[in-house]
Amino acid sequence: MVVLWWVPAGHRPTVAEAEERLLRLRADGPTPYAFTFRSPFPATSHAQGIDALADKQSHKSRRM
Repeated sequence: MVVLWWVPAGHRPTVAEAEERLLRLRADGPTPYAFTFRSPFPATSHAQGIDALADKQSHKSRRM
């Protein structure tokens, strides 16, 4: 079974994250937390906000 979820730009999901999402998908079916190609969900504003925060943090670390 394949599980999909949105992650912030530059984030590398771990195997543990994938396992957690897969278990949630099996238990609850497709949700914005864990979904499939057959039942996709758009990126949420929460995920987009995380991307913006990650961008800010990466710019700060480059300046140091």
